[in-house]
Amino acid sequence: MFLHYLINSERLFIRRTKNEDLHFVLESEQGLDNKSYITPWSREQTREY
Repeated sequence: MFLHYLINSERLFIRRTKNEDLHFVLESEQGLDNKSYITPWSREQTREY
């Protein structure tokens, strides 16, 4: 299966968020260790991007 990566290197693959990723992404954004590094989006914003 072909995946379109926004960034693809030897150690890092970045791709668009899929619907099945939403729970993980939203939960990760709320993590205490992560809050100071990101601006959380709503479920709708994350899904649209």
